[in-house]
Amino acid sequence: EPVVNDLSDGVKRRLKLIKFQERITDLKSVMSSKILKTEATLIMNEVFKRLKKLLQKEKFVMPKYVEDATTEYFKRSSFLGNFFFGTYEQSEAKTSMSITKVYKDYKAFCNEYGKKPSALDYFLRSLTQLPHLKFVGSRIFGYKPSEQLVDFENTKIINDF
Repeated sequence: EPVVNDLSDGVKRRLKLIKFQERITDLKSVMSSKILKTEATLIMNEVFKRLKKLLQKEKFVMPKYVEDATTEYFKRSSFLGNFFFGTYEQSEAKTSMSITKVYKDYKAFCNEYGKKPSALDYFLRSLTQLPHLKFVGSRIFGYKPSEQLVDFENTKIINDF
């Protein structure tokens, strides 16, 4: 996945995350093949010609898997996503944490990075937008503190790899 520091609306409109299903294991032989060297220009011209026809004929529709992957990427890449997925890890569904503790950890995380924490109600609304979280009452299920334990009182790493 790309590392993007600018998460403005303009970047979000332009960046699309496409996950490839197949992996080329012998890229060197593909790139050095005689066919590719002699036919690369013809192949690209054909691709652009067909793309032009597609765009003229019908509206180009973004595949759902691309939209889903892009949305999930930006949610994980937000400041709140970095906090949550960097501090906690997925575990069995019956594991839970109190929202009060998570909010306390969030405020310490903000303090560590010099950011003003959001109010509790906004924090909770934003937290519900993150992927893969399940809320029941005042608890978040399926997550636990990560192995990299952080002492939020002194904002230093206790156990680093």
